[in-house]
Amino acid sequence: MELVILAAGQGSRIFNKIKKNKCLINIKRTTLIEKVILDFRSINTFSKVKIVVGYKKDNIIRKLNSYKNIQYIYNKDYKSREMLYSLKLGIQNAKSDLIVSYSDIIFSKKIFSEIFKLKNKKNFLLPINKNWKNIWIKRNKEILSDCESLIHDKKFNLKEIGNSIQNIKQPMGQFMGVFYIPKNKLKKTLNLIELNKKNKKMHTTNFIDFLVKKNEKVKCIPSNSYWYEFDDYEDYVRFKKK
Repeated sequence: MELVILAAGQGSRIFNKIKKNKCLINIKRTTLIEKVILDFRSINTFSKVKIVVGYKKDNIIRKLNSYKNIQYIYNKDYKSREMLYSLKLGIQNAKSDLIVSYSDIIFSKKIFSEIFKLKNKKNFLLPINKNWKNIWIKRNKEILSDCESLIHDKKFNLKEIGNSIQNIKQPMGQFMGVFYIPKNKLKKTLNLIELNKKNKKMHTTNFIDFLVKKNEKVKCIPSNSYWYEFDDYEDYVRFKKK
């Protein structure tokens, strides 16, 4: 099992305020990106970690200098492309099952445990937050404009994700910035990313929706465990106050 952390984005709205990359925000003496690495390795010791870097990459590399078995992949197009391109760079040479994680989030390591418990050769796995409404209230985000659609069936097979919503009752959860790709789906994933290469602004959730439309099975993992996203400086301020 490998872990791919997507950390190439500019995050300039936070950087300009705190003078550090979003993934280097300190939470209880540990940065966000370190927590992801440590939680993953507490379950899968010594596994390879790949980090896709871009904006102010040296800050991240210096901070993680003492960590072993980490590979850095440089996304030189981080200014002009969405996270999907970082995903392509992160998985194109993978040789095993992998977990992909955003780097500007904090979440319970139970999420990793659930993925390890449910992983198989057939399905993509997608942890989803069922407590999302309370989190958006804490973050003071406008739900209709900030949240995306997410619909699954009774067996938690994903049916739709990543579209705009018309009312608060539509989403059955929210994407947590973590997902699992089995080894035998890596080539298919790369091929489908290639089909969308002209869409440089395609978001990750839109791509996952595209997977579903191509009849790939994406299994949702419902979770009420803690989760928080640092999208902008206000998120950082509100988290510190809670």
